[in-house]
Amino acid sequence: MVLLGCSDSGQPSSNGAGQAKTADSASQSGQSASETDSQAWTVDSPVDTTSQDKPDAGQLAAGTEAADDDPADDPAGPEDYRTWESPQAVLVVTGNQHGYIEPCGCTGLDRQKGGVARRMTFMTQLKEKGWPLIPIDAGNLIRRIGAQASIKFEQSTNALKQMEYQSVGFGPDDLRLSATDLISYTYADTPEQAMFVSANVTLLDPELLPKFKLAEQGDMVVGVTNVLDPEKVDANNSSDITVDDPVESAQKALDEMNKAGAEFRVLAYFGTEEAAQAVAKKVGGYDLLVVSGGYGEPTYRSLDIEGCDTKMIVTGNKGMYAGLVALKKDASGAVTQTAYSRVPLTHEFKDAPAMRKLMADYQQQLEQLGLDGLGLRPVPHPSGGQFIGSAACAKCHQDAFDVWESSPHAFATESIVEPAEGRGDVARHFDPECISCHVTGWNPQEYYPYESGYLDLTQSSHLTGSGCENCHGPGAAHSAAEQEGSGVSEEQLKALRLAMQLPLDKARDKCMTCHDLDNSPDFHDPDAFEDEYWPQVEH
Repeated sequence: MVLLGCSDSGQPSSNGAGQAKTADSASQSGQSASETDSQAWTVDSPVDTTSQDKPDAGQLAAGTEAADDDPADDPAGPEDYRTWESPQAVLVVTGNQHGYIEPCGCTGLDRQKGGVARRMTFMTQLKEKGWPLIPIDAGNLIRRIGAQASIKFEQSTNALKQMEYQSVGFGPDDLRLSATDLISYTYADTPEQAMFVSANVTLLDPELLPKFKLAEQGDMVVGVTNVLDPEKVDANNSSDITVDDPVESAQKALDEMNKAGAEFRVLAYFGTEEAAQAVAKKVGGYDLLVVSGGYGEPTYRSLDIEGCDTKMIVTGNKGMYAGLVALKKDASGAVTQTAYSRVPLTHEFKDAPAMRKLMADYQQQLEQLGLDGLGLRPVPHPSGGQFIGSAACAKCHQDAFDVWESSPHAFATESIVEPAEGRGDVARHFDPECISCHVTGWNPQEYYPYESGYLDLTQSSHLTGSGCENCHGPGAAHSAAEQEGSGVSEEQLKALRLAMQLPLDKARDKCMTCHDLDNSPDFHDPDAFEDEYWPQVEH
């Protein structure tokens, strides 16, 4: 179960045709990010045509009103960037990758958005059109902690460098790495060479990170800074990392970038839309507010913020979209935003070869380190039991074993040793985030092995596939007790048999530890378990 470019359950979000004129309504939809980013599973073309529902009156923030239905004022859908006249400069805006460095393919690559390989292809296509790009990212490249998260941060940073990002911020999950690790991945010899920029995050020494960045395209100078909401930061983070007041930091960065000659000013904020808008209103002077870490999907259009002249866009989650902001310098010398488009990174953007190589390098690092090097050591199963493999189950449960053996579960390991859909060049059976649901004897959501669970293809060939014991629990004690002459009492036999049973009314929840919203969204459709999934493995 790779933490890659996936999504959730298919509920409509509250923006698009008929959305409110102001940004405040985006944070009032009544849905969490995990609920609203579900629509990323719908199949969009690179020109986003996903329909979205109009918010009802209860979803609108105080002081806002729904936009008129006049198509000229409120077009039913996002802008098509392919119809734009060649811009003088284009901001490419991303954020909150959250560990989803590529689509895993578990549910089909044609049904998953995101990934650095697609993003690079998209940006290459824009460059081939002659569009001058200024790529920026609001941060939060990773999701977890530990050695694998550190490697993923390093490789994500390498990917952004290859895509020539001008500014990258920090998210709260990034700061769960040590200050030393972060510095090793983000340090640059000069502020001009730096890619990571933050107005309010300090790693050990304030001089190690620039507070803002000037990006130049032609005669246009764009100032960019990043702010991380302290409320989002884990209190247990390293004392070598400090996060200062957002308002004071944003104001100072604005003043400095203006002195340095910025003609268009961008504040990328990781936090909620409400908090980001409050900072923009208090500071004033920023032309564009980019918000990441709050709302689930990007809105169709940039939004006005009531009480200030700043426009706002949101990045969405898991790196599934790229936002395009077209800029133009008019006769007076003023730089203004002329258009905005959100672009879903679908399978129609083929994987860039450079990013395929990067993914291969990432998997090779995991292979070289091994489970021990990644800090993953087997822990006792909560039941205290030991795993023995599905073949042992067949001795008494041949019919059930035959059903399993002909199901995709039996080939789960094979599918990551030799991935399908044109990705066989990069095996993933050394990746704990894949292994956890593709072998027997791992915790599927926490990505670590249980004692006697799968370790590798050589030692644990009997535990390949997602076997019987992933659902029914470790079976060694039950199997031993059933052997002739085991000496186990009838009462103990009954207890062991009962412990192995998984009632049908609890099976769906057990299945969802692997068939989660990221990797198996159809599983969560009404009656999908009963009508589609269970009949495939009924035993």
